[in-house]
Amino acid sequence: MNVTIVYYTSNADHPHLEDSVRDLIKRNSGGLPIVSVSQRPIDFGHNIVVGDIGRSTENVFMQLELGAKHAKTKYVAVCEADFLLSEKFFAFRPPHEKVYCWPKDGYITWTKQPHKYYPMALDDLVGIVGREHLLSILKVLRKGVREKRRIRSAIRRAGESGFFDMGPVVTLKTRRQMHRTHPFDRKHPVFEIPVWGPAQEMWRQVGNK
Repeated sequence: MNVTIVYYTSNADHPHLEDSVRDLIKRNSGGLPIVSVSQRPIDFGHNIVVGDIGRSTENVFMQLELGAKHAKTKYVAVCEADFLLSEKFFAFRPPHEKVYCWPKDGYITWTKQPHKYYPMALDDLVGIVGREHLLSILKVLRKGVREKRRIRSAIRRAGESGFFDMGPVVTLKTRRQMHRTHPFDRKHPVFEIPVWGPAQEMWRQVGNK
């Protein structure tokens, strides 16, 4: 229990999708404490409501910082409203507090192309990291870092970071999201991955198809 889940959302995506993601987080996290920071009230751990402030990179950092400040554990698991995270993700523990740990097996899939997963590098915010280290990184990010490339660079400059075996992680993309894509491997799509199964069946269960 030395990890707190910090979950943040703008509540802008399809409600059924966000509900499904939260249900999976509860099911797979083994009773870890949850702090959720949302723009509308949700029933998910200790919920902090910031109001309808809109979607922006700055608001992402602000909401994540609020959640991390409220957490009391050594580590935090950073969770977003559109990511599928397995039991292995929540069971992972970093080698020390000052390393930002990203999942090495990342995939992206879209509602408009629901039968495929595409490999991608998950090296922005979703991961597990020491709480104090995360707060120090967020101080830098909130000074004006906006581009994804610069977010990754800021995290790497702040200390050690790396990719670890944390199970397959999937980001679900819909037309309602602020960022509808991410650099990915177009040449090597797959139809099925461990834990989550066939992409089309996964979307039927958690998405809006």
